[in-house]
Amino acid sequence: MKAGDHIYIRLKHQSGFKFTHHGIYIGNDEVIHYWKHKVRKTEINKFTLGKNIHIKNHKKEYSSSRVVERAKKRLGENKYNLIFNNCEHFATWCKTGKHKSKQVGGAIPKVPKVIYKKAKKQMSKYRIKIF
Repeated sequence: MKAGDHIYIRLKHQSGFKFTHHGIYIGNDEVIHYWKHKVRKTEINKFTLGKNIHIKNHKKEYSSSRVVERAKKRLGENKYNLIFNNCEHFATWCKTGKHKSKQVGGAIPKVPKVIYKKAKKQMSKYRIKIF
C-alpha cells in the first residue's frame, strides 16, 4: 500500500446489509475519509476497524501526490450525503476526478428516475455541491 491509494474495507450492518467504506491512504499510517459526516484524517487502524484492507484500482488515475493533495484539500468538509456525496464518492473523486459511487450506482436503477431527479434538485437547494 502506498500514499495515494484508494482503499476500502468490507462491512456488514447489523441488519445484514453489506457495504464498503472508502478512503485515501496518505502515508504514515493515515487515511483521509468521510467519517461521521465529515472528511477526517485518522490512523489506519481506526479506519480498518480490524477488517482487511483492499485497494481499488482505476483505469485512469491522478499521480499519487495529486491524489493526496486533493484529499487534504477537502479535510473538514461536512457535506456528507449517503446518495450524492459519500465516502466512495470522495475517494473516487480524489483518485480520478469523477464523482462516483459504485454502491449507489448499483442501487439507483432500482429507484425511479423521477424520484432521483427530485432528490438531486432538492440537494442543490441546500447548496450541497454534487461534484
